[in-house]
Amino acid sequence: MGLPRPEEVIAHRESFLFVDEVTELIPGERARGRWHLRGHGGDCRMVEVLCA
Repeated sequence: MGLPRPEEVIAHRESFLFVDEVTELIPGERARGRWHLRGHGGDCRMVEVLCA
């Protein structure tokens, strides 16, 4: 069983969707995900996001 896409577990949509992938999900308790920040010039940074 894979993890759901962020759109399947939160109500946010583009351009207010700040999670690119769900990495951990405990329904009704918490979720963890990643947000890949892409800047000018092609650089990319990853931010861990935890919702409890």
